[in-house]
Amino acid sequence: MPISNRRKVDTNIEKRIVTGMIVSKEYMQEVFLLIDLAYFQNTYTKIVADWCLDHYSYYEETPFNTIQDIFNLERPKLREEEAELIAMLLSDVNEKYKQEEGINAPYLIDRTVEFCKSRELEITAGNIKVLLERGDLKGAEDQISGFRKIQKLTSDWVNPFDPDEISKTFAGDAEFFRFPGVLGDFFGNLERGWLVGLSGAFKAGKTWFSSEFEIIGVLSGLRVASFSLEMTVKQKKHRIYKRFTAAGDEAGDQLYPVMDCQKNQRGSCGLEIRTQNATLVDAHGNIPDWDGNNPYRVCTVCRGKKNSDYQASTWFEMLQRPEYSPFEVDRAMGAWRDQIGHLYRIKSYPRFSANIGDIRRDLDLLELVEGFVPDIIVVDYADILKPEDRSMSGVEKEDRSWIALAQMAAERHALVIAPTQVTKDAMDAQSISGKHMARWVGKLGHVDIMATLNQTEAEKLLGRARIGIIAHRHADFTPSANVTILQKLKLGQPNLDSEFIIEGEEEEDEAQDG
Repeated sequence: MPISNRRKVDTNIEKRIVTGMIVSKEYMQEVFLLIDLAYFQNTYTKIVADWCLDHYSYYEETPFNTIQDIFNLERPKLREEEAELIAMLLSDVNEKYKQEEGINAPYLIDRTVEFCKSRELEITAGNIKVLLERGDLKGAEDQISGFRKIQKLTSDWVNPFDPDEISKTFAGDAEFFRFPGVLGDFFGNLERGWLVGLSGAFKAGKTWFSSEFEIIGVLSGLRVASFSLEMTVKQKKHRIYKRFTAAGDEAGDQLYPVMDCQKNQRGSCGLEIRTQNATLVDAHGNIPDWDGNNPYRVCTVCRGKKNSDYQASTWFEMLQRPEYSPFEVDRAMGAWRDQIGHLYRIKSYPRFSANIGDIRRDLDLLELVEGFVPDIIVVDYADILKPEDRSMSGVEKEDRSWIALAQMAAERHALVIAPTQVTKDAMDAQSISGKHMARWVGKLGHVDIMATLNQTEAEKLLGRARIGIIAHRHADFTPSANVTILQKLKLGQPNLDSEFIIEGEEEEDEAQDG
């Protein structure tokens, strides 16, 4: 306990700590033995922390569902100022968080450990000074022994044989981020602390696809901070609005790429459940241009079924889309505003004007002002970051930028996405490989995953692109494997659907049968 209380009050971190104590059991399990009420300098945060510790001690659960009831019961005992501050805190928690969601628990645990160490040092130093002034040497020595206890509790050393550590390891296996559909199967689960690079040719849609990490993230209830060194905030907002509205320059029909079946296109499907009987491919194996008068329609009734006859391909459908306008944007965004409006923040810098040090400072400011800690951070794009040190250039500059990106992912316990360019030779390649890495191939050593965005001219006309993986630190991968994604970038849709497509699959099967 402190003998002297004259210390600077850090309101923000104390609010963050009690928010974690209310919302996250994962967080509370780690800090329960660490938290001392003497560390809190704000009376109202100390009161809420006391409620949370009592509740967890008795029920081994956080009081998320009962904190309002606890407040109502205890309110008559509180001073009016305390009651008002607690009411505001609980309202903020109710608005921004769900039970076990919305808190970057690993990052907050790190911040809490720092807070507790700092407060224990402040209290210990203050007490030692007072005791020395009183001539109590034995009491001063006892204060040092007391500090050793907090050092032990906050030690980073782990015993892998400890049953609690085994339990913690598997408790962290819950899915963090995953794309929907076949693309999700291809990437697998993406984790906190990973750096994912996305390499592609100039103007190939890297920014569009990297923004899909952002959108899927916020739709999954994760907090996303997006930094652009290529677009202005206005340009970025237009892309976000396009993604949510899928609106065109004017209202009317829009031709969309959709999944189809090769057997349906060739007319070789004899299943009764086939949706129609027309054939798309002519006698010479050619596919005609789109014609709305053609009776042919796509068929995917077998798709996803076990032991399916489905052989993936793509075609088109005409869909009605609204006009891109302020009214349509407000209507679409309004439908999502209350659900995910608190999860997404964007910031823009001029090219070569910011480095990871600048991004870290802006993230600190975002946390201080809004209490916003991202689960996903997108930096678009790595090649136009300012050097981390003005003396650096060339390969040294590139290497240090990628090291800083990886460090940020680990320190922030966030999934970091960083698009990057490839060499000119890659523009003519069917698929990007390691030899196409622009500026510095060593970036492959710093990423957890290096994904590729591939597209031929023919695929572009069909509204298709391919995602590949040429580096993966945590799983087996096949560099030649690609998953096809469908796109309508004119309407802001970089990932309409995904599937493994092998053209000519039916002919290959027939040749083997022969």
